[in-house]
Amino acid sequence: MIASVGLLGVGLCLLAGSAGCDMKPGPPRAGWFTAVKTLDVSPSDGDELKAVTDLEYARAIYESRLVALHSYYRQAGYFHKIVWAYRELENLREAKVFTWRGASVPPAEDTPPPLNAPEGVMVERVVSSRLLYQRRVEKLARYYEQAGQPFKARVIRNMQDRLDPIRTYMYVDSAEYPPLTLRPRDSIPQADALFLQAKDLFRRGKGFLHVGVTTSYPKQREALRLFRQLVQQFPTSDKMAASAYYIAEIYKEYFDENIRAVNWYERAYTWQPEIGLPARFQAASVYDFRLNDKLKAIELYEAAIARERFKSANARFAIKRVEELRDDAAWQWQERRDMGIRP
Repeated sequence: MIASVGLLGVGLCLLAGSAGCDMKPGPPRAGWFTAVKTLDVSPSDGDELKAVTDLEYARAIYESRLVALHSYYRQAGYFHKIVWAYRELENLREAKVFTWRGASVPPAEDTPPPLNAPEGVMVERVVSSRLLYQRRVEKLARYYEQAGQPFKARVIRNMQDRLDPIRTYMYVDSAEYPPLTLRPRDSIPQADALFLQAKDLFRRGKGFLHVGVTTSYPKQREALRLFRQLVQQFPTSDKMAASAYYIAEIYKEYFDENIRAVNWYERAYTWQPEIGLPARFQAASVYDFRLNDKLKAIELYEAAIARERFKSANARFAIKRVEELRDDAAWQWQERRDMGIRP
């Protein structure tokens, strides 16, 4: 029975495109059953050769810097950032599904980072190389479009679309998240309209009866983009805290981005303490069941009990869960006491 349900889910994914599955766009095809495995570069077209060479050189630099950043985080023991660097590296490697024929790309010769370079330097190297790579992909796609080569342009646009923006990161908290000191206070018509549009996409993206295989990931991705646009463009909007909550929900429910989720929940209940949405409870559940931080889970469950009584079922669960967690978290309390940290 379980196998049948799994096969049904896969079948629905294939039939519905990306609905129900978080899938990259399919690889480009030359026909119904013929995947594009090679793309020819005209030996007589110097502009094409240069654009392809520049792109592949930028890709190699981007990849080598991601490898270096991943190694940096492994040595520093930053677990969730190890995961981020790995995800972005795989994201890049999976974006291109063909090889060039007729173009010889020299090996990347990148300037190494300074000895014992700090995190900020390592991250800036990755971000700058990512932007260069993206610019060169766009440049090559436009070249093919303007040169009247729609098939090649389609292949490059496919590669562009397969680099998932959700699996790229800013790594440093001050760049990844807006500051906690922001405060929503203004009614801004443009922000209100953006919020309603994003929330409608979020609602419709859940699919029929909110069943997983009917989820529309494209709608959730677009909703995420719009909510983030609102926070960025209208940092005083009275819809900002609710937008942060829904950003966290999308990251948690659809993209397994748990660290991002708890940071956005924190902004929701910090920016607007009486937000009227279960931001503390949802953050507590992520710390509890996904991140295994029992102390933080207890702290937030207790905050939810005190501040989020509008969700009675959540409050009952939180009261029961805090009782269960106190014994399980005893070793974490002791560890913090030994470090001189007050509980």
